[in-house]
Amino acid sequence: MTYKMGHPRVWLGRKGLSGILGCSCLFALPLQAGDPAAERQLNEVYTELRHTLTPAQKEALKQEELDWLKQRDRFSSGDPRWPELTEGRIRELEARLSGASKVPPTHQPQSGAVSPDGHYEVVQSTPSGPGAGPEIELRTVGGEAVTTLYSGAQVGFKAYWSADSAHLVVIALYRSGGRRDETLALAETVYGKWASLGYSLPPTQGSGVTFLNWISPDTARLQCGGRVVTMPFPKPTKFQFQPGRFSVLTLEIEPGSEKVSYETGDKRGSEIVFASPMKPAGGMSYVSPHGTRFRLEKLGQPLINDANRHINSGDWKLTISGDGDEYLSLKEKIGAPSFGDTGRTEYYGEIELVAEGK
Repeated sequence: MTYKMGHPRVWLGRKGLSGILGCSCLFALPLQAGDPAAERQLNEVYTELRHTLTPAQKEALKQEELDWLKQRDRFSSGDPRWPELTEGRIRELEARLSGASKVPPTHQPQSGAVSPDGHYEVVQSTPSGPGAGPEIELRTVGGEAVTTLYSGAQVGFKAYWSADSAHLVVIALYRSGGRRDETLALAETVYGKWASLGYSLPPTQGSGVTFLNWISPDTARLQCGGRVVTMPFPKPTKFQFQPGRFSVLTLEIEPGSEKVSYETGDKRGSEIVFASPMKPAGGMSYVSPHGTRFRLEKLGQPLINDANRHINSGDWKLTISGDGDEYLSLKEKIGAPSFGDTGRTEYYGEIELVAEGK
Protein backbone atom coordinates (compact mmCIF):
# COMPACT_ATOMS: atom_id res chain seq x y z
CA MET A 1 0.00 0.00 0.00
CA THR A 2 1.35 3.43 -0.97
CA TYR A 3 0.55 6.14 1.56
CA LYS A 4 -0.09 9.68 0.37
CA MET A 5 1.27 12.62 2.31
CA GLY A 6 -1.40 14.29 4.42
CA HIS A 7 -3.70 11.22 4.49
CA PRO A 8 -2.51 8.88 7.25
CA ARG A 9 -4.47 5.74 7.98
CA VAL A 10 -3.87 5.83 11.75
CA TRP A 11 -3.97 8.73 14.15
CA LEU A 12 -2.08 8.07 17.38
CA GLY A 13 -3.00 11.19 19.34
CA ARG A 14 -0.85 14.22 20.19
CA LYS A 15 1.90 12.18 21.82
CA GLY A 16 2.41 10.01 18.75
CA LEU A 17 3.70 6.44 18.83
CA SER A 18 6.25 7.12 21.60
CA GLY A 19 3.50 8.07 24.02
CA ILE A 20 0.92 5.52 23.05
CA LEU A 21 0.82 3.68 26.38
CA GLY A 22 -0.28 6.84 28.13
CA CYS A 23 -2.73 8.06 25.50
CA SER A 24 -6.45 7.36 25.95
CA CYS A 25 -7.33 8.21 22.33
CA LEU A 26 -5.78 5.32 20.43
CA PHE A 27 -6.18 4.37 16.81
CA ALA A 28 -8.82 6.92 15.93
CA LEU A 29 -9.27 5.60 12.39
CA PRO A 30 -10.21 8.04 9.60
CA LEU A 31 -13.96 8.29 9.24
CA GLN A 32 -13.73 8.80 5.49
CA ALA A 33 -12.13 5.34 5.10
CA GLY A 34 -15.35 3.41 5.69
CA ASP A 35 -18.60 3.34 7.67
CA PRO A 36 -18.18 6.07 10.35
CA ALA A 37 -20.31 4.16 12.87
CA ALA A 38 -18.21 1.01 12.43
CA GLU A 39 -14.96 2.97 12.72
CA ARG A 40 -16.14 4.62 15.94
CA GLN A 41 -17.26 1.26 17.33
CA LEU A 42 -13.86 -0.24 16.54
CA ASN A 43 -12.09 2.58 18.35
CA GLU A 44 -14.39 2.33 21.36
CA VAL A 45 -14.00 -1.41 21.86
CA TYR A 46 -10.25 -1.15 21.29
CA THR A 47 -9.95 1.53 23.98
CA GLU A 48 -12.16 -0.40 26.42
CA LEU A 49 -10.09 -3.54 25.94
CA ARG A 50 -6.86 -1.61 26.46
CA HIS A 51 -8.03 -0.44 29.89
CA THR A 52 -8.24 -4.09 31.06
CA LEU A 53 -4.64 -4.96 30.15
CA THR A 54 -1.24 -4.78 31.80
CA PRO A 55 1.38 -2.44 30.26
CA ALA A 56 3.02 -5.35 28.44
CA GLN A 57 -0.33 -6.53 27.11
CA LYS A 58 -1.18 -3.01 25.96
CA GLU A 59 2.03 -2.87 23.96
CA ALA A 60 1.26 -6.26 22.38
CA LEU A 61 -2.28 -5.16 21.50
CA LYS A 62 -0.95 -1.94 19.96
CA GLN A 63 1.43 -3.87 17.68
CA GLU A 64 -1.30 -6.35 16.80
CA GLU A 65 -3.61 -3.49 15.82
CA LEU A 66 -0.91 -1.91 13.66
CA ASP A 67 -0.36 -5.24 11.89
CA TRP A 68 -4.11 -5.63 11.34
CA LEU A 69 -4.40 -2.10 9.93
CA LYS A 70 -1.63 -2.85 7.44
CA GLN A 71 -3.56 -5.92 6.29
CA ARG A 72 -6.80 -3.94 5.90
CA ASP A 73 -5.06 -1.08 4.10
CA ARG A 74 -4.22 -3.42 1.25
CA PHE A 75 -7.77 -2.68 0.08
CA SER A 76 -9.39 0.60 -0.87
CA SER A 77 -12.15 2.06 1.30
CA GLY A 78 -14.71 1.16 -1.37
CA ASP A 79 -13.73 -2.51 -1.44
CA PRO A 80 -16.39 -4.72 0.25
CA ARG A 81 -13.61 -6.50 2.10
CA TRP A 82 -12.86 -3.30 4.05
CA PRO A 83 -16.13 -3.41 6.10
CA GLU A 84 -15.93 -7.22 6.37
CA LEU A 85 -12.50 -7.00 7.96
CA THR A 86 -13.59 -4.12 10.21
CA GLU A 87 -16.66 -5.98 11.46
CA GLY A 88 -14.62 -9.13 12.05
CA ARG A 89 -12.07 -7.15 14.08
CA ILE A 90 -14.82 -5.59 16.19
CA ARG A 91 -16.25 -9.04 17.02
CA GLU A 92 -12.82 -10.34 17.91
CA LEU A 93 -12.03 -7.46 20.27
CA GLU A 94 -15.51 -7.68 21.83
CA ALA A 95 -14.95 -11.37 22.54
CA ARG A 96 -11.69 -10.56 24.32
CA LEU A 97 -13.34 -7.76 26.25
CA SER A 98 -16.05 -10.13 27.48
CA GLY A 99 -13.35 -12.39 28.90
CA ALA A 100 -14.08 -15.23 26.48
CA SER A 101 -10.51 -15.41 25.15
CA LYS A 102 -8.34 -17.92 26.99
CA VAL A 103 -5.04 -16.66 25.60
CA PRO A 104 -3.71 -13.20 26.61
CA PRO A 105 -2.64 -11.01 23.68
CA THR A 106 1.00 -11.17 24.83
CA HIS A 107 0.95 -14.89 24.12
CA GLN A 108 -0.63 -14.55 20.70
CA PRO A 109 1.85 -14.88 17.82
CA GLN A 110 1.39 -12.53 14.90
CA SER A 111 -1.25 -13.66 12.47
CA GLY A 112 -2.05 -12.29 9.07
CA ALA A 113 -4.86 -12.75 6.58
CA VAL A 114 -2.61 -12.16 3.55
CA SER A 115 0.11 -14.67 2.64
CA PRO A 116 3.78 -13.55 2.92
CA ASP A 117 4.15 -13.61 -0.87
CA GLY A 118 1.08 -11.36 -1.23
CA HIS A 119 -0.77 -13.75 -3.56
CA TYR A 120 -3.50 -15.10 -1.26
CA GLU A 121 -5.71 -13.93 1.57
CA VAL A 122 -8.05 -15.51 4.11
CA VAL A 123 -11.42 -13.75 4.32
CA GLN A 124 -14.71 -14.11 6.16
CA SER A 125 -17.67 -14.15 3.81
CA THR A 126 -21.46 -14.14 3.96
CA PRO A 127 -23.05 -17.49 4.97
CA SER A 128 -24.06 -19.66 2.02
CA GLY A 129 -27.39 -20.60 3.59
CA PRO A 130 -29.88 -19.54 6.30
CA GLY A 131 -28.79 -20.38 9.83
CA ALA A 132 -25.19 -20.98 8.82
CA GLY A 133 -22.36 -19.00 10.31
CA PRO A 134 -19.95 -16.91 8.23
CA GLU A 135 -17.62 -18.89 5.99
CA ILE A 136 -13.83 -18.63 6.08
CA GLU A 137 -12.48 -18.69 2.53
CA LEU A 138 -9.10 -18.69 0.87
CA ARG A 139 -8.99 -16.33 -2.11
CA THR A 140 -6.45 -14.74 -4.37
CA VAL A 141 -5.78 -11.09 -3.53
CA GLY A 142 -7.72 -10.34 -6.71
CA GLY A 143 -10.84 -11.84 -5.13
CA GLU A 144 -10.94 -15.21 -6.94
CA ALA A 145 -12.26 -18.02 -4.69
CA VAL A 146 -9.76 -20.83 -4.09
CA THR A 147 -11.36 -23.02 -1.41
CA THR A 148 -13.68 -22.84 1.61
CA LEU A 149 -11.76 -23.52 4.82
CA TYR A 150 -14.54 -23.49 7.43
CA SER A 151 -18.24 -22.73 7.79
CA GLY A 152 -19.75 -21.33 10.97
CA ALA A 153 -17.02 -19.00 12.27
CA GLN A 154 -19.38 -16.79 14.24
CA VAL A 155 -16.72 -14.82 16.12
CA GLY A 156 -13.99 -14.57 13.48
CA PHE A 157 -10.71 -16.30 12.76
CA LYS A 158 -6.92 -16.17 13.04
CA ALA A 159 -4.76 -17.10 10.04
CA TYR A 160 -1.14 -18.24 10.36
CA TRP A 161 0.95 -18.58 7.19
CA SER A 162 4.18 -20.49 6.79
CA ALA A 163 7.14 -18.51 5.47
CA ASP A 164 6.91 -20.22 2.06
CA SER A 165 3.21 -19.22 1.67
CA ALA A 166 2.41 -22.88 0.89
CA HIS A 167 0.99 -23.99 4.25
CA LEU A 168 -1.81 -22.42 6.25
CA VAL A 169 -3.29 -22.86 9.73
CA VAL A 170 -6.61 -21.16 10.46
CA ILE A 171 -8.24 -21.11 13.87
CA ALA A 172 -11.95 -20.49 13.38
CA LEU A 173 -13.80 -18.97 16.34
CA TYR A 174 -17.40 -19.77 17.15
CA ARG A 175 -19.77 -20.04 20.10
CA SER A 176 -20.98 -23.30 21.58
CA GLY A 177 -23.27 -23.55 24.58
CA GLY A 178 -22.87 -19.87 25.30
CA ARG A 179 -19.08 -19.87 25.34
CA ARG A 180 -16.42 -19.25 22.73
CA ASP A 181 -14.61 -22.21 21.23
CA GLU A 182 -12.03 -22.80 18.52
CA THR A 183 -11.47 -25.31 15.77
CA LEU A 184 -8.71 -25.86 13.22
CA ALA A 185 -8.72 -25.61 9.45
CA LEU A 186 -5.59 -26.62 7.54
CA ALA A 187 -4.64 -26.16 3.90
CA GLU A 188 -1.53 -26.56 1.75
CA THR A 189 -0.52 -26.45 -1.88
CA VAL A 190 -0.45 -29.89 -3.50
CA TYR A 191 0.92 -30.26 -7.04
CA GLY A 192 0.37 -26.55 -7.61
CA LYS A 193 -3.16 -26.31 -6.19
CA TRP A 194 -4.56 -25.60 -2.75
CA ALA A 195 -6.22 -28.45 -0.85
CA SER A 196 -7.98 -28.52 2.51
CA LEU A 197 -6.72 -31.13 4.97
CA GLY A 198 -8.35 -33.41 7.44
CA TYR A 199 -6.58 -33.58 10.78
CA SER A 200 -6.36 -35.70 13.91
CA LEU A 201 -5.34 -34.33 17.31
CA PRO A 202 -4.33 -36.45 20.31
CA PRO A 203 -6.63 -36.45 23.35
CA THR A 204 -5.97 -33.43 25.57
CA GLN A 205 -7.14 -32.02 28.87
CA GLY A 206 -9.40 -29.01 28.43
CA SER A 207 -10.44 -27.34 25.20
CA GLY A 208 -9.25 -24.62 22.87
CA VAL A 209 -6.56 -24.46 20.21
CA THR A 210 -3.71 -21.96 20.18
CA PHE A 211 -1.12 -21.56 17.45
CA LEU A 212 2.42 -21.34 18.87
CA ASN A 213 4.89 -21.20 15.99
CA TRP A 214 6.21 -22.82 12.82
CA ILE A 215 8.99 -25.36 13.43
CA SER A 216 9.57 -25.51 9.67
CA PRO A 217 7.54 -24.39 6.64
CA ASP A 218 5.52 -27.63 6.79
CA THR A 219 5.36 -28.26 10.56
CA ALA A 220 3.37 -26.22 13.09
CA ARG A 221 3.30 -26.25 16.90
CA LEU A 222 -0.09 -25.89 18.58
CA GLN A 223 -1.35 -25.89 22.12
CA CYS A 224 -4.50 -27.96 22.61
CA GLY A 225 -5.86 -27.76 26.12
CA GLY A 226 -2.82 -28.26 28.32
CA ARG A 227 -0.72 -30.09 25.74
CA VAL A 228 1.73 -28.87 23.09
CA VAL A 229 1.17 -30.69 19.80
CA THR A 230 3.41 -30.95 16.75
CA MET A 231 1.39 -30.93 13.52
CA PRO A 232 3.39 -31.90 10.41
CA PHE A 233 1.56 -31.26 7.16
CA PRO A 234 1.16 -34.51 5.18
CA LYS A 235 3.01 -35.24 1.98
CA PRO A 236 0.79 -36.06 -1.03
CA THR A 237 1.67 -39.75 -1.25
CA LYS A 238 -1.71 -41.50 -0.89
CA PHE A 239 -4.18 -41.58 -3.80
CA GLN A 240 -7.70 -43.00 -3.55
CA PHE A 241 -10.04 -43.95 -6.39
CA GLN A 242 -13.61 -45.03 -5.66
CA PRO A 243 -15.03 -47.11 -8.55
CA GLY A 244 -18.19 -47.92 -6.58
CA ARG A 245 -20.06 -47.07 -3.41
CA PHE A 246 -18.32 -49.74 -1.30
CA SER A 247 -15.02 -50.09 -3.13
CA VAL A 248 -11.77 -48.14 -3.09
CA LEU A 249 -8.51 -48.51 -4.99
CA THR A 250 -5.54 -47.04 -3.11
CA LEU A 251 -2.04 -46.22 -4.36
CA GLU A 252 0.64 -45.28 -1.82
CA ILE A 253 3.78 -43.87 -3.41
CA GLU A 254 6.03 -43.04 -0.45
CA PRO A 255 9.54 -43.68 -1.88
CA GLY A 256 10.76 -47.12 -0.85
CA SER A 257 7.34 -48.41 0.22
CA GLU A 258 5.15 -48.05 -2.89
CA LYS A 259 2.08 -50.32 -2.88
CA VAL A 260 -1.41 -50.73 -4.31
CA SER A 261 -4.53 -52.30 -2.81
CA TYR A 262 -8.18 -52.78 -3.74
CA GLU A 263 -10.89 -53.08 -1.07
CA THR A 264 -14.51 -53.92 -1.83
CA GLY A 265 -17.67 -55.10 -0.06
CA ASP A 266 -21.19 -54.00 0.84
CA LYS A 267 -23.13 -52.48 3.75
CA ARG A 268 -22.18 -55.41 5.98
CA GLY A 269 -18.43 -54.93 5.58
CA SER A 270 -15.51 -55.00 3.18
CA GLU A 271 -12.23 -56.81 2.58
CA ILE A 272 -9.01 -56.28 0.67
CA VAL A 273 -9.16 -58.51 -2.38
CA PHE A 274 -5.93 -57.32 -4.03
CA ALA A 275 -2.64 -56.00 -2.65
CA SER A 276 0.79 -55.74 -4.19
CA PRO A 277 4.05 -53.80 -3.86
CA MET A 278 5.05 -51.53 -6.73
CA LYS A 279 8.20 -49.98 -8.12
CA PRO A 280 8.58 -46.63 -9.92
CA ALA A 281 8.47 -46.96 -13.72
CA GLY A 282 9.19 -43.36 -14.75
CA GLY A 283 7.24 -40.18 -14.06
CA MET A 284 4.04 -40.95 -12.16
CA SER A 285 3.95 -44.57 -13.34
CA TYR A 286 4.45 -47.69 -11.23
CA VAL A 287 4.64 -51.41 -11.96
CA SER A 288 3.91 -54.49 -9.84
CA PRO A 289 6.26 -57.52 -9.74
CA HIS A 290 3.86 -59.30 -12.14
CA GLY A 291 3.92 -56.51 -14.73
CA THR A 292 0.67 -54.64 -13.99
CA ARG A 293 1.21 -50.93 -14.62
CA PHE A 294 -0.45 -48.05 -12.76
CA ARG A 295 -0.16 -44.57 -14.26
CA LEU A 296 -1.26 -41.42 -12.41
CA GLU A 297 -2.17 -38.23 -14.27
CA LYS A 298 -3.03 -34.83 -12.76
CA LEU A 299 -6.07 -33.21 -14.40
CA GLY A 300 -6.39 -29.49 -14.99
CA GLN A 301 -9.91 -29.51 -13.53
CA PRO A 302 -11.71 -32.12 -11.38
CA LEU A 303 -13.94 -34.58 -13.22
CA ILE A 304 -17.15 -35.06 -11.24
CA ASN A 305 -19.10 -38.12 -12.37
CA ASP A 306 -21.01 -38.37 -9.09
CA ALA A 307 -21.50 -35.13 -7.15
CA ASN A 308 -23.19 -36.92 -4.23
CA ARG A 309 -20.71 -39.58 -3.06
CA HIS A 310 -17.88 -38.55 -5.41
CA ILE A 311 -17.73 -42.04 -6.91
CA ASN A 312 -15.25 -42.09 -9.81
CA SER A 313 -14.70 -38.34 -9.33
CA GLY A 314 -11.67 -36.18 -8.63
CA ASP A 315 -8.74 -34.33 -10.15
CA TRP A 316 -6.49 -37.39 -10.66
CA LYS A 317 -6.81 -40.06 -13.33
CA LEU A 318 -5.52 -43.62 -12.86
CA THR A 319 -4.98 -45.93 -15.81
CA ILE A 320 -4.24 -49.62 -15.21
CA SER A 321 -2.69 -51.72 -17.99
CA GLY A 322 -0.93 -55.03 -18.54
CA ASP A 323 -1.28 -58.41 -20.24
CA GLY A 324 -0.64 -60.95 -17.48
CA ASP A 325 -2.95 -62.98 -15.27
CA GLU A 326 -2.66 -60.45 -12.43
CA TYR A 327 -3.87 -57.61 -14.64
CA LEU A 328 -6.77 -59.66 -16.03
CA SER A 329 -7.82 -60.74 -12.52
CA LEU A 330 -7.69 -57.18 -11.13
CA LYS A 331 -9.59 -55.84 -14.14
CA GLU A 332 -12.35 -58.36 -13.48
CA LYS A 333 -12.50 -57.60 -9.75
CA ILE A 334 -12.85 -53.86 -10.22
CA GLY A 335 -15.15 -53.93 -13.21
CA ALA A 336 -16.59 -50.79 -14.75
CA PRO A 337 -17.03 -47.69 -12.54
CA SER A 338 -20.53 -47.08 -11.21
CA PHE A 339 -20.56 -43.55 -12.65
CA GLY A 340 -18.98 -42.02 -15.72
CA ASP A 341 -18.50 -43.14 -19.30
CA THR A 342 -14.89 -44.30 -18.87
CA GLY A 343 -12.89 -47.35 -19.82
CA ARG A 344 -12.89 -50.44 -17.60
CA THR A 345 -9.39 -49.65 -16.36
CA GLU A 346 -9.66 -45.86 -16.15
CA TYR A 347 -10.62 -44.32 -12.80
CA TYR A 348 -10.84 -40.85 -11.23
CA GLY A 349 -10.10 -39.86 -7.65
CA GLU A 350 -8.05 -37.64 -5.39
CA ILE A 351 -5.22 -37.39 -2.90
CA GLU A 352 -6.00 -38.27 0.69
CA LEU A 353 -4.48 -35.70 3.04
CA VAL A 354 -4.74 -36.15 6.81
CA ALA A 355 -2.45 -34.30 9.24
CA GLU A 356 -1.66 -36.30 12.39
CA GLY A 357 -0.85 -34.23 15.46
CA LYS A 358 1.71 -35.70 17.86
